[in-house]
Amino acid sequence: MSIDIDLLIKENVLERSSSPEDRDALRMAEIDLALKNEELRKIRIENDDKKDLIEHKKGMIQWTQRVVGVYLLFVACVFIYYIVFQVYLAEEPGIPQEVIITLLASTTASIVGLPFAINKSIFIK
Repeated sequence: MSIDIDLLIKENVLERSSSPEDRDALRMAEIDLALKNEELRKIRIENDDKKDLIEHKKGMIQWTQRVVGVYLLFVACVFIYYIVFQVYLAEEPGIPQEVIITLLASTTASIVGLPFAINKSIFIK
């Protein structure tokens, strides 16, 4: 059985208070303290939620960087393949020039658009 020392002190103060005004003031102070404690609890919960959201945002940014990096690597390999066959070996590479141009254009749009869209959806203000 635990004894609540604060409760005992409050009861003792209430018993010693001779005037009803003192008792009312003490009760109002207790209510005010309870409200402040509840407000503090809400703020702590919000801070914990924000901390979790920050960790999630960091993870999404890292994922975006990895996806864009892998995609750039793929496009670089295709571009190098095209240059080697077209320029150095003077052979037809099997990939038409229009496909290479479309690939480079869509890659540029993806590299600019994907991180922008993802980060915009994550960092809503």
